[in-house]
Amino acid sequence: MKLKYPRRLIRLKIFSPLAIGIAASVFAITFQSVQTSKQTVFEASEKSLLLETQTIVGIFEREKSLKTEKVKENLRFFHDYFHSSTLKIQPQKNLEQIIDQNTGISIQSPLNYWFLSGKDISADFSAVDKIQEITHCTSTIFQKTDSGFVRISTNVRNSDDSRALYTYIPNSSEVVKSIEKGNSFFGRAFVVNDWYIAAYEPIFNKDKIIGMLYVGVKEKDLSEISKIIKNFKVEIPGDILIINNKREIVVQSSDSKNGSFNQQIFEMIQNQKNGSFRPTNQSPKNRQITAFSYFENFDLYVIATVDEDETASVMVKNIIIRSLILGVLIFILLSVFVYFFTTRKLISYIKEIADYNKKLIKTQADLEESEKKFRLLFENSGDEIYLVDFNGYFVEMNKLTCESLGYSKKELLKMRLHDIKTSFYRQEVNEILTTVREKGYYVYETEHISKSGTVISYEMKSRLFDFAGREAILSIARNITERKALEKKLVTAIIETEDKERKRFAGDLHDDLGPILSTAKLYSDLLKKGDFNKISITEIAQNIDELVDEAIKTTKQISKNIAPGNLQDFGLAAAVNDFIAFVQNSKSVEIELNTENYIREKHDIVETILYQSIKELINNTIKHSQASKITIELKNVNHLIILYYRDDGVGFDIDKMMREGAGMGLGNIANKIKTIRGKCDFNSEDGKGMFVMITIKDEI
Repeated sequence: MKLKYPRRLIRLKIFSPLAIGIAASVFAITFQSVQTSKQTVFEASEKSLLLETQTIVGIFEREKSLKTEKVKENLRFFHDYFHSSTLKIQPQKNLEQIIDQNTGISIQSPLNYWFLSGKDISADFSAVDKIQEITHCTSTIFQKTDSGFVRISTNVRNSDDSRALYTYIPNSSEVVKSIEKGNSFFGRAFVVNDWYIAAYEPIFNKDKIIGMLYVGVKEKDLSEISKIIKNFKVEIPGDILIINNKREIVVQSSDSKNGSFNQQIFEMIQNQKNGSFRPTNQSPKNRQITAFSYFENFDLYVIATVDEDETASVMVKNIIIRSLILGVLIFILLSVFVYFFTTRKLISYIKEIADYNKKLIKTQADLEESEKKFRLLFENSGDEIYLVDFNGYFVEMNKLTCESLGYSKKELLKMRLHDIKTSFYRQEVNEILTTVREKGYYVYETEHISKSGTVISYEMKSRLFDFAGREAILSIARNITERKALEKKLVTAIIETEDKERKRFAGDLHDDLGPILSTAKLYSDLLKKGDFNKISITEIAQNIDELVDEAIKTTKQISKNIAPGNLQDFGLAAAVNDFIAFVQNSKSVEIELNTENYIREKHDIVETILYQSIKELINNTIKHSQASKITIELKNVNHLIILYYRDDGVGFDIDKMMREGAGMGLGNIANKIKTIRGKCDFNSEDGKGMFVMITIKDEI
């Protein structure tokens, strides 16, 4: 027993330095693991913040594109609304105090009185307010003066919320320069006191520009931007700011009310435009990771910041706790083994510790890689989005892609792009991959086959993309199957319309010309037989002569119905006048025709189809509408042919008629107009007659 204690003392002496070494090693490894993990988390946070700012800039860009398309469409609506009404201009001048919207300087200028549908434009705002109510865009009617274009009816507001009447856009404006050339203007424009996405088009009176129409929406609506920022979901906690070029914070995701941004940091951001950084000269207690992106159209900087301590605190705490627990366990185990087996197993234990820490670092790296992939999935997109490599294999895709194709994500990740193409488009896959690699971007149409065998048509936008350190192709697929079906239906309708015209022509020949020629053949047979018992040769010759005259007259009438000679010789206006004069002889309906503003030298297929359409409309009115009056106006303005047709008949429900298949006549007219790239709008209600507007771009 006496030897037992000395042996334990010897073991303790041997074990003590080893135990200290073990403890120091565990501490060092834990410290290194924390530092390495913090650095990795900081880098990942920096990339995540940059992705957040780029995503917000992408949202702004999409908002700008949508607003531009919106004002273009709404300007077309305003154009149709304005020109469907009667504009009368009194030559009497009225001196008004007008204000330059840029300088605020006011001058006196004479203005004409304008009346739209009998209402004074400057006193009645129903037209512009109606446009704003329907389109949710501000709208204005301008009158041209020597100084510029003056707002004589508007719902654009001054800073005091009053209508900006009699403010004007000076002649030096890019908008005015474009309008003076007879062109429309689309884009960014200064409107009274703010920048708008705007659309302008000139108003003509006898080929002279007398004013212009405007619709627009605010370029940057701070309330909308603030709502986007507040609702924006971020991967890591932090603050998102929108800053203008005056260093003023205009929108901030947090509740703090900072008025401006650090001058030195903002100058660096202005120089770089896009990027991220972690300043080393900041206080250790207030070190921030900052990422930023610049949106040039709004002249705004999107800046995302997060405290390093806030980002790393939870991670570091978890690592320290796990490392301490692991260190204590390792220390206890090693202590027991070292204590009982001295130093023989020491080296193997240290190696096991090192291996375990390597696994810990690898696990952390795998977790970060998984988070990067997750950020690429835009599950809420309205389009299908997927990534393929340059061998055509799927790398990532969003949920909508799986739903549309009917495959699970696991199935698609084992497939190639070739596997979902139809046989016709499968051969183009390699060409698409090569084009994207060379050009970086490609837009095209294609077809995919779903798991159930359904063929889906797509409009594709593909671009080169850096994914996890390797090149891939990011594709956005928009389903256009319904659009393709409508195009096919249109072609079928056109063919049916042409077939109907051929049948009508054959019917005219058979029913009108056929009996005349058959009768002439009977008289000709009598001459051949020499049978003059019941009728003399003179009567036979006279009857044949009369029948030939009738055949010639009928042939001319059939030819005139297809394409009247005066249409080719004198043009559409003359042909329509002659046809209306023929109809008026029946005294079945009163027709008022106005072609004063229609001047056109070409007598081509456009005029032929318009002539046939006018005849069809008049025939429909006489047969079905019980109308007493028809009003027709034909004009061409700024390379655009416009036909207005109105009757005061009983009217009808257009949608119901089309659903029940009773509107073939109107459908034929629409199909004919579409073949010459025109637009046909029908408007009617029970008891309110019918109004038709046909517009055709007159290409010279």
